[in-house]
Amino acid sequence: MALTPEGTPYVESSDLVANYPAASLALANRVDLVGVLPFATSAARATAIPSPTDGQYTYLQDTNLTQFWNGSAWQTAGVTPGLTQVTPTSIANSGGSSSLSGGAVTFTGVTSISLNGVFTSTYENYFVIATVTASAGTATNVRLRNAGTDTTTNYQSRTAFIGAFTATTSTTSFSIGDFRTAKGGFRGEFLSPNIASNSVFMNQTTDPAGASVAIVLQSGYLNDSTQYDGFTLFTTVNNLTGVMRVYGYQNS
Repeated sequence: MALTPEGTPYVESSDLVANYPAASLALANRVDLVGVLPFATSAARATAIPSPTDGQYTYLQDTNLTQFWNGSAWQTAGVTPGLTQVTPTSIANSGGSSSLSGGAVTFTGVTSISLNGVFTSTYENYFVIATVTASAGTATNVRLRNAGTDTTTNYQSRTAFIGAFTATTSTTSFSIGDFRTAKGGFRGEFLSPNIASNSVFMNQTTDPAGASVAIVLQSGYLNDSTQYDGFTLFTTVNNLTGVMRVYGYQNS
Protein backbone atom coordinates (compact mmCIF):
# COMPACT_ATOMS: atom_id res chain seq x y z
CA MET A 1 0.00 0.00 0.00
CA ALA A 2 1.32 3.43 -0.99
CA LEU A 3 0.54 6.95 0.23
CA THR A 4 -0.06 10.19 -1.65
CA PRO A 5 2.04 13.24 -0.66
CA GLU A 6 -0.92 14.31 1.52
CA GLY A 7 -0.89 10.97 3.33
CA THR A 8 -3.97 9.38 1.77
CA PRO A 9 -3.52 5.62 1.16
CA TYR A 10 -4.21 4.08 -2.21
CA VAL A 11 -4.23 0.49 -3.46
CA GLU A 12 -1.36 -0.77 -5.63
CA SER A 13 -1.34 -3.96 -7.67
CA SER A 14 0.63 -5.74 -4.97
CA ASP A 15 -2.21 -5.03 -2.54
CA LEU A 16 -4.94 -6.66 -4.62
CA VAL A 17 -4.70 -10.07 -2.94
CA ALA A 18 -3.15 -10.48 0.48
CA ASN A 19 -3.01 -6.82 1.48
CA TYR A 20 -6.34 -5.69 0.05
CA PRO A 21 -8.42 -5.89 3.27
CA ALA A 22 -5.92 -3.79 5.20
CA ALA A 23 -5.52 -1.33 2.33
CA SER A 24 -9.29 -0.97 1.94
CA LEU A 25 -9.71 -0.36 5.69
CA ALA A 26 -6.92 2.24 5.71
CA LEU A 27 -8.57 4.05 2.79
CA ALA A 28 -11.99 4.01 4.53
CA ASN A 29 -10.46 5.32 7.75
CA ARG A 30 -8.79 8.13 5.84
CA VAL A 31 -12.08 9.12 4.21
CA ASP A 32 -13.73 9.19 7.65
CA LEU A 33 -10.93 11.41 8.95
CA VAL A 34 -10.83 14.02 6.18
CA GLY A 35 -14.56 13.99 5.27
CA VAL A 36 -17.46 15.62 7.13
CA LEU A 37 -19.50 12.83 8.70
CA PRO A 38 -23.21 13.50 9.42
CA PHE A 39 -24.80 12.41 12.71
CA ALA A 40 -28.35 12.87 13.99
CA THR A 41 -27.22 14.13 17.40
CA SER A 42 -24.07 14.67 19.45
CA ALA A 43 -24.98 11.52 21.41
CA ALA A 44 -25.00 9.47 18.18
CA ARG A 45 -21.62 10.98 17.28
CA ALA A 46 -20.14 10.09 20.66
CA THR A 47 -21.23 6.48 20.19
CA ALA A 48 -19.81 6.27 16.66
CA ILE A 49 -16.57 8.16 17.41
CA PRO A 50 -15.50 7.42 21.00
CA SER A 51 -11.93 8.60 20.31
CA PRO A 52 -11.94 11.52 17.81
CA THR A 53 -8.82 12.54 15.93
CA ASP A 54 -7.48 16.08 16.14
CA GLY A 55 -8.87 18.00 13.14
CA GLN A 56 -11.74 15.57 12.44
CA TYR A 57 -15.00 17.19 11.19
CA THR A 58 -18.63 16.17 11.74
CA TYR A 59 -22.10 17.61 11.01
CA LEU A 60 -24.96 17.50 13.55
CA GLN A 61 -28.36 17.26 11.89
CA ASP A 62 -30.45 18.33 14.92
CA THR A 63 -28.67 21.68 15.34
CA ASN A 64 -27.33 22.14 11.77
CA LEU A 65 -23.78 22.67 13.06
CA THR A 66 -20.47 21.65 11.51
CA GLN A 67 -17.94 20.90 14.27
CA PHE A 68 -14.30 19.82 14.51
CA TRP A 69 -12.30 18.08 17.25
CA ASN A 70 -9.55 20.34 18.60
CA GLY A 71 -7.81 17.62 20.56
CA SER A 72 -9.92 17.95 23.70
CA ALA A 73 -13.46 19.04 22.69
CA TRP A 74 -15.80 19.52 19.73
CA GLN A 75 -15.79 23.11 18.49
CA THR A 76 -18.25 24.74 16.07
CA ALA A 77 -16.70 25.65 12.72
CA GLY A 78 -17.29 29.10 11.28
CA VAL A 79 -19.85 31.54 12.64
CA THR A 80 -22.77 29.99 14.51
CA PRO A 81 -26.10 31.50 13.35
CA GLY A 82 -27.93 33.36 16.08
CA LEU A 83 -31.29 31.97 14.92
CA THR A 84 -32.05 28.50 13.60
CA GLN A 85 -35.41 27.69 12.07
CA VAL A 86 -37.38 25.03 13.93
CA THR A 87 -39.82 22.74 12.11
CA PRO A 88 -42.83 21.53 14.17
CA THR A 89 -43.21 17.77 14.50
CA SER A 90 -46.89 18.28 13.64
CA ILE A 91 -49.56 20.96 13.35
CA ALA A 92 -53.32 21.00 13.96
CA ASN A 93 -56.09 23.46 13.18
CA SER A 94 -59.77 24.14 13.88
CA GLY A 95 -61.78 25.27 10.86
CA GLY A 96 -60.23 26.05 7.48
CA SER A 97 -57.01 24.35 6.49
CA SER A 98 -53.30 24.34 7.27
CA SER A 99 -50.08 22.95 5.86
CA LEU A 100 -46.42 22.60 6.85
CA SER A 101 -43.60 23.05 4.33
CA GLY A 102 -39.94 23.73 4.99
CA GLY A 103 -40.69 24.98 8.50
CA ALA A 104 -43.37 27.44 7.29
CA VAL A 105 -46.84 26.92 8.76
CA THR A 106 -49.50 28.21 6.35
CA PHE A 107 -53.12 28.48 7.52
CA THR A 108 -56.32 29.63 5.82
CA GLY A 109 -59.67 30.43 7.45
CA VAL A 110 -58.82 28.83 10.81
CA THR A 111 -60.13 29.64 14.26
CA SER A 112 -57.01 28.09 15.80
CA ILE A 113 -53.63 26.81 14.63
CA SER A 114 -51.44 24.66 16.90
CA LEU A 115 -47.73 23.90 16.53
CA ASN A 116 -46.43 20.77 18.27
CA GLY A 117 -42.86 19.76 19.02
CA VAL A 118 -41.26 23.18 18.39
CA PHE A 119 -39.89 23.66 21.94
CA THR A 120 -37.17 21.23 23.02
CA SER A 121 -34.05 21.21 25.18
CA THR A 122 -31.97 22.18 22.13
CA TYR A 123 -32.79 25.88 22.60
CA GLU A 124 -33.79 27.86 25.66
CA ASN A 125 -35.55 30.77 23.93
CA TYR A 126 -37.63 31.05 20.74
CA PHE A 127 -38.68 33.70 18.24
CA VAL A 128 -42.00 33.52 16.34
CA ILE A 129 -42.91 35.72 13.37
CA ALA A 130 -46.10 35.69 11.30
CA THR A 131 -48.16 37.64 8.81
CA VAL A 132 -51.89 37.38 9.50
CA THR A 133 -55.23 38.62 8.16
CA ALA A 134 -58.68 38.00 9.62
CA SER A 135 -62.13 37.61 8.07
CA ALA A 136 -63.17 40.57 10.26
CA GLY A 137 -61.69 42.42 13.22
CA THR A 138 -60.99 39.82 15.88
CA ALA A 139 -58.99 39.57 19.09
CA THR A 140 -56.35 36.83 18.99
CA ASN A 141 -54.66 34.91 21.79
CA VAL A 142 -51.94 32.34 22.32
CA ARG A 143 -51.61 29.45 24.75
CA LEU A 144 -48.75 27.12 25.53
CA ARG A 145 -49.36 23.43 25.04
CA ASN A 146 -47.73 20.10 25.85
CA ALA A 147 -48.30 16.68 24.29
CA GLY A 148 -51.08 18.11 22.15
CA THR A 149 -53.07 19.80 24.96
CA ASP A 150 -53.36 23.53 25.68
CA THR A 151 -52.88 24.93 29.18
CA THR A 152 -55.73 27.28 30.13
CA THR A 153 -54.80 28.55 33.63
CA ASN A 154 -52.13 30.56 35.47
CA TYR A 155 -51.38 33.10 32.73
CA GLN A 156 -50.43 36.55 33.98
CA SER A 157 -50.04 39.30 31.39
CA ARG A 158 -50.69 42.91 30.46
CA THR A 159 -51.34 44.34 27.01
CA ALA A 160 -50.85 48.00 26.12
CA PHE A 161 -52.42 49.43 22.96
CA ILE A 162 -50.30 52.41 22.00
CA GLY A 163 -52.63 55.01 20.55
CA ALA A 164 -55.66 53.52 22.29
CA PHE A 165 -54.31 54.08 25.82
CA THR A 166 -55.92 51.02 27.34
CA ALA A 167 -54.58 47.89 28.98
CA THR A 168 -55.92 44.42 29.57
CA THR A 169 -54.97 41.37 31.57
CA SER A 170 -55.75 37.69 31.04
CA THR A 171 -55.45 34.49 33.08
CA THR A 172 -56.49 31.90 30.49
CA SER A 173 -54.10 32.85 27.66
CA PHE A 174 -51.74 35.51 26.37
CA SER A 175 -53.51 38.22 24.36
CA ILE A 176 -51.72 39.08 21.12
CA GLY A 177 -54.02 41.82 19.79
CA ASP A 178 -56.45 42.26 16.90
CA PHE A 179 -56.13 41.21 13.26
CA ARG A 180 -58.30 42.51 10.42
CA THR A 181 -58.89 42.08 6.69
CA ALA A 182 -55.82 44.23 5.91
CA LYS A 183 -52.58 42.32 6.44
CA GLY A 184 -51.08 42.67 9.91
CA GLY A 185 -48.64 40.53 11.80
CA PHE A 186 -46.88 39.82 15.04
CA ARG A 187 -43.43 38.96 16.33
CA GLY A 188 -43.19 37.22 19.67
CA GLU A 189 -40.66 35.53 21.90
CA PHE A 190 -41.14 32.55 24.20
CA LEU A 191 -38.50 32.45 26.95
CA SER A 192 -37.76 29.11 28.65
CA PRO A 193 -40.93 27.28 27.49
CA ASN A 194 -39.26 23.84 27.69
CA ILE A 195 -37.50 24.44 31.01
CA ALA A 196 -39.02 23.48 34.38
CA SER A 197 -39.74 27.06 35.46
CA ASN A 198 -42.27 29.76 34.63
CA SER A 199 -42.43 30.58 30.88
CA VAL A 200 -42.24 34.19 29.66
CA PHE A 201 -43.91 35.62 26.53
CA MET A 202 -43.25 39.01 24.89
CA ASN A 203 -44.99 40.24 21.76
CA GLN A 204 -45.39 43.15 19.37
CA THR A 205 -48.38 43.25 16.99
CA THR A 206 -49.34 45.59 14.16
CA ASP A 207 -53.10 46.09 14.02
CA PRO A 208 -54.15 47.94 10.81
CA ALA A 209 -57.30 49.45 12.32
CA GLY A 210 -58.87 51.32 9.41
CA ALA A 211 -57.17 54.65 8.73
CA SER A 212 -54.96 54.27 11.81
CA VAL A 213 -52.40 51.69 12.88
CA ALA A 214 -52.33 50.48 16.49
CA ILE A 215 -49.12 49.10 17.95
CA VAL A 216 -49.78 46.41 20.54
CA LEU A 217 -47.12 45.57 23.13
CA GLN A 218 -47.70 42.56 25.33
CA SER A 219 -45.71 40.71 27.97
CA GLY A 220 -46.50 38.13 30.59
CA TYR A 221 -45.65 34.80 32.10
CA LEU A 222 -47.24 31.40 32.67
CA ASN A 223 -46.88 30.68 36.36
CA ASP A 224 -46.12 26.95 36.45
CA SER A 225 -43.11 24.69 35.90
CA THR A 226 -44.43 22.51 33.05
CA GLN A 227 -42.02 21.91 30.16
CA TYR A 228 -44.05 22.90 27.09
CA ASP A 229 -43.37 21.68 23.55
CA GLY A 230 -45.74 23.85 21.50
CA PHE A 231 -48.34 26.61 21.37
CA THR A 232 -51.74 27.47 19.88
CA LEU A 233 -52.78 30.70 18.18
CA PHE A 234 -56.56 31.05 18.40
CA THR A 235 -59.58 33.36 18.25
CA THR A 236 -63.10 33.02 19.65
CA VAL A 237 -64.82 34.64 16.65
CA ASN A 238 -64.09 34.93 12.91
CA ASN A 239 -61.01 33.23 11.45
CA LEU A 240 -57.34 33.77 10.63
CA THR A 241 -55.21 33.36 7.52
CA GLY A 242 -51.44 33.70 7.34
CA VAL A 243 -47.95 32.21 7.50
CA MET A 244 -45.98 31.60 10.69
CA ARG A 245 -42.39 30.48 11.40
CA VAL A 246 -40.52 29.58 14.58
CA TYR A 247 -36.79 30.02 15.26
CA GLY A 248 -34.60 28.92 18.15
CA TYR A 249 -31.97 31.23 19.65
CA GLN A 250 -28.56 29.59 19.88
CA ASN A 251 -27.34 29.44 23.49
CA SER A 252 -23.72 30.05 22.49
